[in-house]
Amino acid sequence: MKFTVALLQVLPKDIDQECNRTKGIEWCRKAKEEGADLVLFPEMWNIGYALCPLDEAGKQKWEAAAIDQSSDFFRSFVELAQALHLNIALTYLEKHDPQPRNTVSIITCRGEVALNYSKVFICDFGKEELAKEHPDLNEVGCDYACSPGNTFEVCALQTDGGVVNIGAMICADREFPEAAGELLLKGAELIIVPNACTWDEMRAAQLKVRAFENFAGIAMANYPSPKNNGHSSAYHCVAWDGHGDPQGTKIVEAGEDEGVYLATFDLDAMRDFRQAEKWRVDYRRYHEKTMPPEVVASLYADLLAAGVVIWIDGGWCVDALMGRQTRRHKDLDIAVQWSDVPALRELLAARGYTEIRRDSQWNFVLTDGNHHEVDVHAFVRNKQGQIIDGVMYPSESLTGEGVITGQPVRCVAAEYMVRFIAPWLYKLRDKDFHDVALLCEKFDIPYPEEYKRGG
Repeated sequence: MKFTVALLQVLPKDIDQECNRTKGIEWCRKAKEEGADLVLFPEMWNIGYALCPLDEAGKQKWEAAAIDQSSDFFRSFVELAQALHLNIALTYLEKHDPQPRNTVSIITCRGEVALNYSKVFICDFGKEELAKEHPDLNEVGCDYACSPGNTFEVCALQTDGGVVNIGAMICADREFPEAAGELLLKGAELIIVPNACTWDEMRAAQLKVRAFENFAGIAMANYPSPKNNGHSSAYHCVAWDGHGDPQGTKIVEAGEDEGVYLATFDLDAMRDFRQAEKWRVDYRRYHEKTMPPEVVASLYADLLAAGVVIWIDGGWCVDALMGRQTRRHKDLDIAVQWSDVPALRELLAARGYTEIRRDSQWNFVLTDGNHHEVDVHAFVRNKQGQIIDGVMYPSESLTGEGVITGQPVRCVAAEYMVRFIAPWLYKLRDKDFHDVALLCEKFDIPYPEEYKRGG
């Protein structure tokens, strides 16, 4: 199976969205004529990656340029994708609270949004500079006025030739190995990278290595000169041919000029290579302490069948409430009545779990031989259903309902999860901001003050 990505190395007209919309449509048509299956824009195309000014009036104008999927700008590319039977990776400044996000959406040839990804590793350095009376914009990160995304996702894009699993990184994300590694573990075969920076030898080397180490193709679209310096490029991962001899992995690299640059990926060859090197992928999966969804669902079902009622807490609670896995989890947090602890211990012991840590009689951690950990939080209820001892959950907090890989589960209610996580936001851990943002957005819960201060 072959899949062709058109790298649109085109000049925008700064924040003039109508001009950028018209030009974007024109270049999508050119890419379709040249045989593209997917068109990739450079970073934040709707405003030409115009930086947010420091003055209040300029900042308000910049923020007002943020769009969502119901905007005329976005809808025009939905209509174009359908009319051309073309998949389009559209980049834009996305409306979001408390600040806009730097986003790419993959619009399918049927006009559906298959993937919506917002830049996680935003360039928001320079907060000390911003605190000065007359800050220098050159000393401030280009994403200083943006909110970060909170997860790396992969979509299964249905094409005429079959399904392609596609993930996304945006610009600086590619400089962090965790980003592409997360996409690998979620099954990405192709990673798209909208970009807006001066390209150099080090960044090119990074991109090449990201493709190889994650057994995926990578396609990057950058702005041409004079905005940036082009060099939009793509790499496959097949570093050795069928005889074991080394071979080049670069598919295409543009110069600095404006143009459509096509990268055709041989997915069959990349899949064969990934299968041949499967031991590397398995090694990365095995040696990482994780609690997979199928293990969580199986444990819950077995405990329920044995008459042991548990409530999912922690990160898996967030994903149960979301109805999908949004990040990896190193363990499973559960709440259980103290009277059920002996039966819980017996069932988990039969699965090979042993105690590795005890913080108190109410809180202990069990693990098996496969890096699966269960963090147990026990409590005592009286006849009226009030929690009177142990881990003092508010009684009304244990009223949530969620789903993990099709298994309905009891869990902590969304509003209480936000309350439980909020005091930890001072630690500035990405996972905490990720979880709070997901819950607040889905369940229309006000962002806690700790989030606003830390985010």
